[in-house]
Amino acid sequence: MLFPYCSKCKAKKNLCGLGYCPILKSIGDYIGNFQLGTGDVDTQTPPGVFIGEYNYPGVYAGPMAVADTSKPFFSRELFGKPMDELLKLNANRYRTSKTVRVTNIDSPFILELQDAAMSTNNVEMNFKNEKFIRRDSGKEAFDTPVGPMAIVSTLKIIENPKIPRKVDQMREDFHLKSQPALIKLYESGYEVAYLQGILSAGILGEKKRRKLVPTKWSITAVDETINAHLKEEITRYEQINELMLFTGEYLGNRFQVILLPGPYSFEMFEKWGSGSVWGEGDVSHDWEWISGRKDYADEITGAYYAARLSVSQYLARIRRQASIIVLRRIGGEYHSPMGVWVIRETVKNILSGPALKYNDRIELVKENKFIIENWVNLSKLWQLTMNQTYLWQF
Repeated sequence: MLFPYCSKCKAKKNLCGLGYCPILKSIGDYIGNFQLGTGDVDTQTPPGVFIGEYNYPGVYAGPMAVADTSKPFFSRELFGKPMDELLKLNANRYRTSKTVRVTNIDSPFILELQDAAMSTNNVEMNFKNEKFIRRDSGKEAFDTPVGPMAIVSTLKIIENPKIPRKVDQMREDFHLKSQPALIKLYESGYEVAYLQGILSAGILGEKKRRKLVPTKWSITAVDETINAHLKEEITRYEQINELMLFTGEYLGNRFQVILLPGPYSFEMFEKWGSGSVWGEGDVSHDWEWISGRKDYADEITGAYYAARLSVSQYLARIRRQASIIVLRRIGGEYHSPMGVWVIRETVKNILSGPALKYNDRIELVKENKFIIENWVNLSKLWQLTMNQTYLWQF
């Protein structure tokens, strides 16, 4: 069942009034067909955790688990794999869940969950399964595909997790706020996906303020925190002196990243095509000028922050400032939700390759076919930066 406004809603706004998302409910390919009996279960965690947002502050939380440890399963190194392989990997995992208060951070269950979040290796765990829910596609499924859920009463990590010393030190530092902690870890080389997990598990921040953060929220929070840190650095650099166009795609997600001479600012256009997760839709658009956003990018949602971070990482690496326009078009190959990591890693990969370079805007527009029609007339940044004069032009 598809509605014209599905690409605007993305299972978050209940625009159809049904109270659930019929698209996510109908997606079954990425959900495992296995069944889990009640009682004691010995398995592995990939590692990773999932914290739900439903009924916050009393949420379902627990480590991710593997259905068949003899088969490959989801990990943090996924980019480049084809859709069929990703679906198979995702079908071999599920989440263990127990209802907890997000502030009950010292409970035995949450302490075990935190070990799973901090670990950089697969670890053995044991839990007592009370009930297995095989199809549980909620609103979180698009940002992080989660599949089935085991309702557990007890949980124990039975193998020593490999926890980096710096992360363990952060857990013991009860005076350092979560944002500077994230920045320190990022600058030490920890991947964004790993940081999202440990923030979600309530490991960082001042002791009295620590709590579990729903996974969907933590993904955007880390993207936003690291981006704000990079922006401070980028705005001190000189602006680029030519127009640059990067192009690429992955899993039916086609991107064109346009860098214009101008102050650091960001704009993104998105269009879902026939056969994609949300079906044919109108062009979605979010943007920010020099001062940044004051509210959530509710049309493009998490993809906005993921793409913006990858471009900011690129600008910080080349030590230049630019006005950024990202075009994204989603085709029928992207028929199941894979998570916003797809956007972050795809844009990062595109920016690691060569760019087409132009001396003026007329040349850029004339020589390229763009994946979002009429974006030039819709763009705020194109107009705002058009009439500025730069030293390199003389």
